[in-house]
Amino acid sequence: MYAPTEVRLLANGNSLRELPYSLRAASCLVNDAPEHTPFEPWRETAIMRHLKSSDAVITSGYEQRAQYHQHCLKRMQVGIPVNRKFIREEKTRLRKLATEVNRYLPADIIASGRICPIALSGYLSASDYKMWPKKLTLSGIAQLCVDTQALLSLNHELAKVLLAYKEVSAGKVITAMKACTDGRHRYWSNHHATITGRDKPVGACFLYLPAKYRESILRPKADMALVQLDYAQQEPLIVAAMAGDRELVQAYEKGDMYELFLTDGNRRDEVKRQVLGYIYGQHQYAESSDIGNLLAHYLAKVNCYLTESTARAFSERKIQCYDWQMAVSHQHKVLSIRNWICQATAGSILRKACLLLDKAKLQVVAALHDAVLLYLPIQNLKNSIQHASSLMQRASALILKDAELRVSVEAVYTGGA
Repeated sequence: MYAPTEVRLLANGNSLRELPYSLRAASCLVNDAPEHTPFEPWRETAIMRHLKSSDAVITSGYEQRAQYHQHCLKRMQVGIPVNRKFIREEKTRLRKLATEVNRYLPADIIASGRICPIALSGYLSASDYKMWPKKLTLSGIAQLCVDTQALLSLNHELAKVLLAYKEVSAGKVITAMKACTDGRHRYWSNHHATITGRDKPVGACFLYLPAKYRESILRPKADMALVQLDYAQQEPLIVAAMAGDRELVQAYEKGDMYELFLTDGNRRDEVKRQVLGYIYGQHQYAESSDIGNLLAHYLAKVNCYLTESTARAFSERKIQCYDWQMAVSHQHKVLSIRNWICQATAGSILRKACLLLDKAKLQVVAALHDAVLLYLPIQNLKNSIQHASSLMQRASALILKDAELRVSVEAVYTGGA
């Protein structure tokens, strides 16, 4: 049996039983290769020979997927420079804090890793319950707030223990995170491991750490910097471009697309949640909100495109994007196929960006969802960032054709080891 990731890499989303002989032979050659190492020349030649004799539609884009495989190996070999001392000390602190939490936090307050407000209320006196912040649920029932902001506002021992619990939970990745003796953190990106073709990094990976840790953990050399570049408002522009909605694309080009949907009393983060929910078919929530009419108006073309594309996917029993595809059956959920269209395209854009950056010798050390982490020399850093940003924009334009994603500098980390 072949490893599922390798089969997807070669077969472009087709299941093993759907592959012709030549492609199964190529899959075997990939599966027998040493793990996480570049293909030997003879193996790569044999793989390509089998692929050329196979169905060109099935193997479409394989060469780019093979290049991305090599890129991911290179990323893992280079690693991310980290502060080993901080990681070691933080692991010790979190383990001690976890011991205290286990001692003082009633076990039934936590259910499936989440704080249960109903169970929490049973441990509060009448006066404490009265002063504890509350919010209304969808059914109109007052419920205790257990978010970090609410807990910080309280001078209560149980609130302090719950904050400690949240800190321990957020630190689970760092307690399992590993750094090599050369001061580098390495992880396998597990590319093409999801149904949308996106990466799904393995284990306690740096990318899963809460953002608050990054400043302390990242430790570039004195003459180097780590730079995080993000695509801005990726999902709405992708679907607008694919639907051919020039009005939405132009709104994006002018600035913040979400401003189209802002009304009195609505925060931008709430508007963003509603817009993305509407795009992915959760119309029942959007239509009951103040911005429901705006969503229905401005996203009409996008909604029509996604609805028709989803129906066509079920009819043709497959769905395709730039360089990836997936077999579709009646067992798939409609919303999951609708979501696939945008997510698979976003994954293609990020992979294309990584390959362009690699070709330009701008070192990518991590990539996830809509961002890359680059390891760049301090000298001419501004020019390097501008060059990297333009390449990421170009990658989006090559795939979206009539639109181009903006790229923002999310963070720049400097230091010395």
